[in-house]
Amino acid sequence: MTTLCDNQQGARADLQDGGPILAAALDYRRRGWSIIPITAGTKKPPRKFRSKQYQKRLPTEDGLWEWLVTA
Repeated sequence: MTTLCDNQQGARADLQDGGPILAAALDYRRRGWSIIPITAGTKKPPRKFRSKQYQKRLPTEDGLWEWLVTA
């Protein structure tokens, strides 16, 4: 879930203050939906990202912040 919009620069600007993408990711987590980051323009997680563990557990809120804001 690197970006949820076509304009990658716009997505990064939104994320600097938490923005709507992080808010949506946190809402999804609170609903019990597991989310993982994806590489922009693909449906695959970044290289070396181990996504299998998130099939059985949710990412932490700190983890989401790290994936979406500090990326």
